[in-house]
Amino acid sequence: MQKVITITQLTVGVTTTSKVFLETEYPQLTKYLEEGYIIRQTIHTELTTSTAYAITFILEK
Repeated sequence: MQKVITITQLTVGVTTTSKVFLETEYPQLTKYLEEGYIIRQTIHTELTTSTAYAITFILEK
């Protein structure tokens, strides 16, 4: 069984005085991983505005 999840993350507001790398948790992805799904593939996509990106996770159980 496969599931596909796409997460969109904004990159606006990152300055030289702020943290460049922030740790973010995605509850729906965490839920599926706890249920035994594994990540088979990730697809990174920069959105056209350059202020956000998307990560698509292909999960399999």
